[in-house]
Amino acid sequence: MPANHLHLCRYFVIKCSMVFQMQSFPILVRFIGKRESYNVANAWDE
Repeated sequence: MPANHLHLCRYFVIKCSMVFQMQSFPILVRFIGKRESYNVANAWDE
């Protein structure tokens, strides 16, 4: 496998992961926030 092909592949993977992180970050934050507030609500009830 040529070196520049490997470099291109790595660049593509990094680019994809960056886009994925940027798109999934708000969803992740919302999910964690929802779970945290749920845990707090459960702790409050006890």
